[in-house]
Amino acid sequence: MIRVCVVCEGLLFTNTQAFEWVADGWNDEAKEALEAVAQAFATPEEINDSQQTAPSKRILSIFEGAYSKTEHGPIIAGVIGIDAIRAKCPAFHEWVGKLQAWGSAP
Repeated sequence: MIRVCVVCEGLLFTNTQAFEWVADGWNDEAKEALEAVAQAFATPEEINDSQQTAPSKRILSIFEGAYSKTEHGPIIAGVIGIDAIRAKCPAFHEWVGKLQAWGSAP
């Protein structure tokens, strides 16, 4: 399972359909709002553009208290999968590649 830190919540916009795991707040309005955010940026990484519009702030406002970072974030990330996130998030992909290189160094 992928562990998601608060700074990385933009990565969850890789697949907005995975937010259905926030069952208490999942509806057509939430789907449309999440997709609108995702489509407004070239990559999910760019969504983190200010403190007022940080990915977590956007998610919390869409789900109006039904979203828990620590409960739903890891589930959503796990559903999306690291391969899909790496495919849509070039900086994250590069960072993971560096970690893998360190791990394979003698």
